Amino acid sequence: MKLKLFLAVYEAISFLQNTLPPFFVVVQHMSP
Repeated sequence: MKLKLFLAVYEAISFLQNTLPPFFVVVQHMSP
């Protein structure tokens, strides 16, 4: 289900934002 996939990605992004801010900035710039 796409909702589960979205939640998994959201949790992963939140985790990276809390532990690896510079990497999160890169991911944010790569996102549309």
